[in-house]
Amino acid sequence: DLVRSRGLGDVYKRQTCEASPHPGRKLFDAALAGGAQASGAAIGGLAPGLRCDWVELDTTNPDLLGLWGDAALDAWVFGPGRGVVKSVAVAGQVLVESGQHIHARHIREGYIKAMREIWA
Repeated sequence: DLVRSRGLGDVYKRQTCEASPHPGRKLFDAALAGGAQASGAAIGGLAPGLRCDWVELDTTNPDLLGLWGDAALDAWVFGPGRGVVKSVAVAGQVLVESGQHIHARHIREGYIKAMREIWA
């Protein structure tokens, strides 16, 4: 079945019911609302007056093949998650392209430097 084949497991099954068949949607919406509340910024959706933030999932990723809408969201939230994000924009600025952060090399170098300092 879809749940087993996508590796969503027992967590997904326990959170799913007929009245709310897509728990990933509920969790995603709660994260959006919580982020908006915590930041005090006009974020949390795509609408006039809100900051332009978005995440694009890679529908060619094997973990999402054949899934759309809330079913794809469930697979992203409860599945392995690696390589599923195609692009991300924050305040209209694209920060992730083709699954790679635009500053990945710089971030990695900073992380390596910090770890060397910690373990020195």
